[in-house]
Amino acid sequence: MKELKREELVRLILAVRGGDNDALNALIAEYRPLLLSASARYPSLNEYYCEACIALYRAAMTFDIAQEDVTFGLYAAIIIRRRLRDLYKDNEREREHLVDASVDVDGIAVGDGILNRLVREEEREELRREMEELLSKMECDVLMLWLDGLKTAEIAAELSVSAKTVDNAKARILKKLRAGRTKK
Repeated sequence: MKELKREELVRLILAVRGGDNDALNALIAEYRPLLLSASARYPSLNEYYCEACIALYRAAMTFDIAQEDVTFGLYAAIIIRRRLRDLYKDNEREREHLVDASVDVDGIAVGDGILNRLVREEEREELRREMEELLSKMECDVLMLWLDGLKTAEIAAELSVSAKTVDNAKARILKKLRAGRTKK
């Protein structure tokens, strides 16, 4: 990602504050790798990505453009990560409450798991489709297994490639996500 010059960024932030939707879209496009990487850590990519965009908007609205000690990117990253962490905690508390409420008198769970599993699979496929625009098939396969928590050696065994190939793919994935480039 080619970072915007401070003056350009300040103009963009001021335009966002003035209600310019095009400026907000440009800011979201500029910080898309940050938004994707922050939201990819959580189970519901769409929900968390949308929330990350809202947090980026809040960061633009509250960033002190007069100070020069902290960059907007760092400030936005902190705001986004805190918001997503808080949302995750809220969702977990809600889920625990729903699980408690769905237990029958005999302690048997009512309709637990199937819907959640289907939603997670659908979100995973949507993430895969989105990542296929940015990454090669091999990189996409590595990313999906990596997000599942597999270690390099496990990914290599799963894909029948060497650990070095997996490490190289991980490096390319990170580079592409940071740069926001599309595959050719």
